[in-house]
Amino acid sequence: MGGRPLSPQPRVRQDPRREITKEFVMLCSSCGAQNAAGSRQCTACGSPLVASLSSAPAPPKSWWSENRKWFLPTLVVGLLFLFLAIFLVVTGAIRHSEVARQALAKAQSNPSVIEKLGTPIEEGWLASGSISTSGASGDADLVLPIHGPKGNAKLYVVAKKSAGEWTYKRMEVCD
Repeated sequence: MGGRPLSPQPRVRQDPRREITKEFVMLCSSCGAQNAAGSRQCTACGSPLVASLSSAPAPPKSWWSENRKWFLPTLVVGLLFLFLAIFLVVTGAIRHSEVARQALAKAQSNPSVIEKLGTPIEEGWLASGSISTSGASGDADLVLPIHGPKGNAKLYVVAKKSAGEWTYKRMEVCD
């Protein structure tokens, strides 16, 4: 019998998908880029590399740590704009209400107010107070800033609406 063994030896073949390879990388401490093992400087930013015992890349940063630098200022500015918009809508609604328009017209035609402020008498921006209406009835308690060529003043108005008509209980102009 020749040179062939009676029971052939099985060939051991490893599946390449199951091979474990451990590739060492060096992470840049400045920019976090991966560099080949043994590199002396980062290929991305040029910073000197320091050997590390870790062979795995750093875990990914959370959304918060990546975005907080722009998110917090954007949130603060957004909230400020929201509050400013609400404030302007409310003061605009007071300034353009029926009771405020009528009170301003009465102040503009009052001789003692004209003497104090001059003409023309105009309304200011920061109207405040409250208006509550329900159908043909309601209440208003307002402070309307007004100004003329001779100075500034505030028009204090307390009014009641009954049967669709505003009755002014108090209308006073003060410095």
